[in-house]
Amino acid sequence: MAVNMTRLASCFVAVSEHLHFGRAAEQLGMSQPALSQAIRQLETVLRCQLFIRSGSGVTLTRDGETTLMRARTLIRAEQDFVATRDRAVPLLGIAHEVPQELALALIQRLQPVTAVRGSSAQCLADVRSGALAAGVVVTPALFTGVKPLVGAAAQVTLWTTRHGGAITTAAQLRTAAGAELGVSPRRWNTAAAQEVQDSLRRAGAAAALTEVEDDVAAFNVIARGGCVLNLGREVPGCTGRRVDSALLRAGFQLVVQPTIRNDAGWAEAFTAVFDHQDHS
Repeated sequence: MAVNMTRLASCFVAVSEHLHFGRAAEQLGMSQPALSQAIRQLETVLRCQLFIRSGSGVTLTRDGETTLMRARTLIRAEQDFVATRDRAVPLLGIAHEVPQELALALIQRLQPVTAVRGSSAQCLADVRSGALAAGVVVTPALFTGVKPLVGAAAQVTLWTTRHGGAITTAAQLRTAAGAELGVSPRRWNTAAAQEVQDSLRRAGAAAALTEVEDDVAAFNVIARGGCVLNLGREVPGCTGRRVDSALLRAGFQLVVQPTIRNDAGWAEAFTAVFDHQDHS
């Protein structure tokens, strides 16, 4: 069994400072028998006697005096390590679908923070595992094991070489979608991908869906006469037609680790960027 040397060192230092097992146990919030057992375990590990016990209390042996300095050094080292961890720059995951200008604005408001781009599914998995402090993902999504903080609507845009106004009816969506429609890969967010498919089916659109991961893939779809559907990320050289939210439902959601208590700053930054900035 692994030995927690820092715990044993803390027990030893407490007894050394009080020279009394009862008072040391009270300070540590543990029973006196448990404290005595910890000291015996430390003496076994170090192969030396640390205290001379008597009816009036305890005194340090010569080995105990030498060990006391080393024990305090060990405790300080762990305290410094924890403090460094707590000061570490948090990691923020941002889904691929989030427009670059929104991602940059959020990072700026949350400084110091380190951001990584990835799929919504990966962001959720990394927040769930503790690898990320927080993530901005596309909704709908499954939030099991994470803490959803605040959400905002996402502007869905249909990019095409054909001019036209906003798409507000199912008939317009059906016509605009054409024969081929580029969409985000299903593995990025299964729930969101299913929502897109269901919405297109309700609108009567018969377009073949092509998964688009980057600008090159988007250009290829458009070059074949198709369209690309995304959440406001501009496709250069193309016309963007807004799709009414009643036809295609999508949004952005900020999620954090369930253990994070001071999350107000995260929520305020997200709201300031996603609720008050045009990302058409």
